[in-house]
Amino acid sequence: MHTSDALVQWSGYLYARTTGEYAFRVYAAGKAELWIDGRSLLQTNGADVILLVESTVHLTEGSHRIDVQLTQQNRPSAFELRWREPSGHFQTLSARVL
Repeated sequence: MHTSDALVQWSGYLYARTTGEYAFRVYAAGKAELWIDGRSLLQTNGADVILLVESTVHLTEGSHRIDVQLTQQNRPSAFELRWREPSGHFQTLSARVL
């Protein structure tokens, strides 16, 4: 990492209300990576523009570990994480599931 880089890491748990396919979207400028239950689910490449990256994962009902890492490289950064529950629409992860 360069001396002008900044690193943000966040870890916690999310609660899947039902078993099924969940989709995650990351909008990010800079390098971002998302892990679910220790498995890298998606990442951005560190571009200067905001990119949209999306991936799906099968989750069982219950709690799942979520980890996010964002690296900002000497420029303004942006980051947004959304998910879609089975048969739902994309929304920001809310306090009810974290």
